[in-house]
Amino acid sequence: MNPYKGFIKTKNKKSIQPFKDRDDLLSYEQVRDLPEYAGVLADGIILVDVDDVETSDIVLDIIDDLGIKCYVIDTTRGKHFMFRATDTVTTNKTKTMTAVGLQVDMKLGSRASYQMLKTNGVTRNWIRRPAEIDEFPFWLQPVKTNVDFNTMEAGDGRNQALFNYILTLQSAGLSKSDIIETIHLINDFVLPDPLDDKELDTILRDDSFKKVSFFKRGEFQHHEFAKYIKSEESIVRVNNVLHVYLNGVYSDRQADIELVMIKHLPQLSQARRRETLSYLELIAETAIVAPAHYIALQDGIFDLETDEFMSFSPDIIIKNCIQFRYVRDAYDEMVDKTLNKIACGDHDLRSLLEEMVGYLLLRRNELGKAFILTGSGSNGKSTLIDMIKHFLGDGNYSSLAMNELGQRFKTAEVFGKLANLGDDISSQYIDDNAVFKKLVTGETVNAERKGRDPFDFNNYAKMIFSANQLPRINDTTDGLMRRLIIIPFNAKFSSKDDDFDPFIKDKLITDSAMEYFLRIALEGLKRVLNNNKFTMPTVAVTELEQYELMNNPLLAFISDDRKIHNELTRDVYLSYSAWCHSNGLRPLSQIQFSREICKRGYEIKIKKIDSKSCRVFSKNM
Repeated sequence: MNPYKGFIKTKNKKSIQPFKDRDDLLSYEQVRDLPEYAGVLADGIILVDVDDVETSDIVLDIIDDLGIKCYVIDTTRGKHFMFRATDTVTTNKTKTMTAVGLQVDMKLGSRASYQMLKTNGVTRNWIRRPAEIDEFPFWLQPVKTNVDFNTMEAGDGRNQALFNYILTLQSAGLSKSDIIETIHLINDFVLPDPLDDKELDTILRDDSFKKVSFFKRGEFQHHEFAKYIKSEESIVRVNNVLHVYLNGVYSDRQADIELVMIKHLPQLSQARRRETLSYLELIAETAIVAPAHYIALQDGIFDLETDEFMSFSPDIIIKNCIQFRYVRDAYDEMVDKTLNKIACGDHDLRSLLEEMVGYLLLRRNELGKAFILTGSGSNGKSTLIDMIKHFLGDGNYSSLAMNELGQRFKTAEVFGKLANLGDDISSQYIDDNAVFKKLVTGETVNAERKGRDPFDFNNYAKMIFSANQLPRINDTTDGLMRRLIIIPFNAKFSSKDDDFDPFIKDKLITDSAMEYFLRIALEGLKRVLNNNKFTMPTVAVTELEQYELMNNPLLAFISDDRKIHNELTRDVYLSYSAWCHSNGLRPLSQIQFSREICKRGYEIKIKKIDSKSCRVFSKNM
């Protein structure tokens, strides 16, 4: 990230050229040999100027201890620290106290500010210059206080000062967790003589935190309440939709956001909750969703790339959690036997089933595949779907049919889900599949919820449908076929089987079963990502070829040894239309028909017949 828009000439640290809202700033090559120059801060940068060597060393020690990435430049009297700006600071500050109890100056790139980089012929030295920098930390947030922790010794009332300081930080809008961390930083780095852990625990006990009042002379202060719960409950905006942090992941359910409101104010009326929601829409920061290789599980966040776990954190924005543990050597005989029976002993088909379930865990859709599970009853389809539903959990899947995906208020149901599990879609005719295709490949779609603003999102929910008979889709392009994997279910489960168990579904959703299901799903996902494709058993390839013939009557018409070469285009079309009607199929229009014929080795030529110019199909030789 470049911290500068450009550079300017200075004299005695004062600019000698205009630089506000200018696009003719100097380049580094133009200024580097000057005795003095400055860099004009980029709009997304905040500079913290610590004009004292000892204080600047404290800030640097905290930054290194917390692993914060920022730019650091040495100055003659201290250090400059640069971060990505947030909306915490909106104006430049001079001699302001920070939450951590240190005095600094602050400059914002958005406020037309510059930073001295060379004075008296000496270029300032970069101490830290990482490729990317982190956001401005909360513990440097400006606060109104006269307390000087930097000079406070034992016997100077440190305990009481820290206790009182909690209210100061609450008034500044810091959350409870941020306040606790800030007090620890003051104790560890700022106080000359730190308190012991027991004293600090006493100061930070729960009843030290004042219940903030959100009523003034009987009037509800919705804006203050909104700011409070935003920081206290980690409320952010994802895809222009409000989300709240709950149990390790983020929820976009409005009811969940209202529940955290009444946790703080149990008697809050619906009207006041709506008022608070409206203000939250205005002030919530836009959050960046965590990489797709982070998978939230019951025991933490699993990094698919490193094979390691991380603790849950509000800083890791994930919407979905699989509520089962990852046990690396998990095994469940009932699940293993059932999947083998569903796959009819076909190793490749078993691999594809594992990969399909694993693909649900990846919050991206680049592989662009949807799955249709087909076959007549008692073949394991519904059993597998029930296993997947239990595995994902109620909030992680939707249940739309294919022809519902593009309907108003329906598309939004797949937002933030891991899967859409459509029940039997047999005998449907899908007239418009444009939204379906976009959802499958993760392209941007627009969605709307009742009474709320429309929003755009990139879908990562995988489409899985079951069908006793495959539906016809009004699309004969390669684009549709590329998106489909059709999995035949040819197994037969019967009460006459030696191993018949009427309670098998209960045994397939035990914790042991789900832990094994998770293990093979992750193995399947890794296999897909390594190969950049799914395992394709012969039965699935054949099923797709047969479906293409069924879905595109034109192919079946051509394969019927129809005479097309040198025939009048209108006669061939009439023959095709009659053939469609006799088979209960909907014919293409004549223009579409001609285009499709020409894609399959024919062209249209003008031929004289009885002195008349006629259009005929001619086979390319």
